[in-house]
Amino acid sequence: MSLERKTAKRQIARMDGLDFFPQTLTGLKEIEDALMGFPGEQTCSEWVTEWLRTHEDFPKPAAVYGHLSALHRNQELAQESWRLAPRCPDCGDSGWRTVVKGGLSGAERCGCKGVGA
Repeated sequence: MSLERKTAKRQIARMDGLDFFPQTLTGLKEIEDALMGFPGEQTCSEWVTEWLRTHEDFPKPAAVYGHLSALHRNQELAQESWRLAPRCPDCGDSGWRTVVKGGLSGAERCGCKGVGA
């Protein structure tokens, strides 16, 4: 858990006008625990803002955990894509390679036409 409990509580307070707000301390702690899984305050705040824009009911912990799972999967995929070696050694899969003519450098279309693009 990376988010502090007091930060999670502030985000929960933003949602206190939604239908089905938790009526028990146990229910509040469950959603606090779920929100504490966000990597930082800004990410959590953005998620709560989006929830407030699109929902009338208070989120269940499962909705938070589902979003966090997708967030972690996307981060892992992004990290993995950076580790993959480009297929074209001339342009790095961008479709453009650097050329130098007459002491000036520029770009020209690569023969691979951006295999990774």
